[in-house]
Amino acid sequence: MTPTDVRSILDHHDPAQVEHYERTFYTAYAGLADNRLVRLIWDFDHDRRLLRTRVPYRDQIIYQWAAAGAAMPGCYLAVNIDPRGRFQSARFGFAPEPLDLDHCCELLNLMTPAPLPEAAGLFRRLLDEFVAPDLRSRGFAVAYATCTRRLVQPYLRLGARRVHHVSLHGEERHLIRLSLDRPAPGPQTSSSSTRPDGVPAARHIMR
Repeated sequence: MTPTDVRSILDHHDPAQVEHYERTFYTAYAGLADNRLVRLIWDFDHDRRLLRTRVPYRDQIIYQWAAAGAAMPGCYLAVNIDPRGRFQSARFGFAPEPLDLDHCCELLNLMTPAPLPEAAGLFRRLLDEFVAPDLRSRGFAVAYATCTRRLVQPYLRLGARRVHHVSLHGEERHLIRLSLDRPAPGPQTSSSSTRPDGVPAARHIMR
């Protein structure tokens, strides 16, 4: 992330910001709309090509960042900060460890059009330089996330720990615990995609 990149928090009271976010979210994940586990946690609007989680925006912090000169953000990291601890991972039967209940949050998704492996490096830098310090200032020490099996090792190399896993409808989901009080060790890779018009689609490394 260069010094000229602009980092901010999405204003969920601004319809234009929310629509741009939900359209970027849809572009990244539209191919998963038929997945039963994905539909448990996300709400697809195919007519308007929008996508949102089932977590109310009042319980989210959506970190956004844009390249210098860009009109709109191209990258997002959404975090669930529900004070009642109602996480989307509960739909898979997961729960935070008891000692974490008073100071944990949940990473919901990461979207970035950066070419890989730069996307994973961006995730690491975003955590170290922007997200983790802000979450710590709000009293959070631990972040949980869910992912598929293929993303377990990348998370572990980022310093996370696998807490639990389940098999639902023939698929695995893993609960990951990441401490926010230390820098992540290094970047990892993930899958990428390109839209038919040649524009890189938003990539996801958290699911």
